[in-house]
Amino acid sequence: MKELILPLVKARLGRTNDNRLDGYFRERIAAAIETFEGEGIHIKTKASDMMLVCDQVCWDYSNRDKNEAEPQWLKEKKKNRFLREPHNHDS
Repeated sequence: MKELILPLVKARLGRTNDNRLDGYFRERIAAAIETFEGEGIHIKTKASDMMLVCDQVCWDYSNRDKNEAEPQWLKEKKKNRFLREPHNHDS
């Protein structure tokens, strides 16, 4: 899945012709997916999930040296995706 998201990240960051950071971006993508999994969001190979990962990776990358709160639009996207996650409610 990383290879499907990588071109999205590169396009969003304006780095489509630059391969120097591909390994770094792949690791950021993997870390974002791992974080989502830990939060109960199981990322699937569908456009909305891949764009969610892309949005997270691009925001993290663009703000890595800043001490800013995550934007509300990204928080809302994650919350809405979490609410759509099929959870097992058996007790």
